[in-house]
Amino acid sequence: MVVVNAADSDMAAGEIIDATAFFGKITPELLSVAGQLEWVQSPTASLEHYVFDELVAHPCT
Repeated sequence: MVVVNAADSDMAAGEIIDATAFFGKITPELLSVAGQLEWVQSPTASLEHYVFDELVAHPCT
């Protein structure tokens, strides 16, 4: 397992391409380039400002 703490959105976009898991606030832009994503973990319990249509439709858990 490799854990990456992306310093900025460009680094995150490059790293998420082959990532299987993500922790943090994912954006539609990041999700669109995530080719192998299986799991997304929100850092908060409240999801009303976190969820978007593409994330709901994505097969990740």
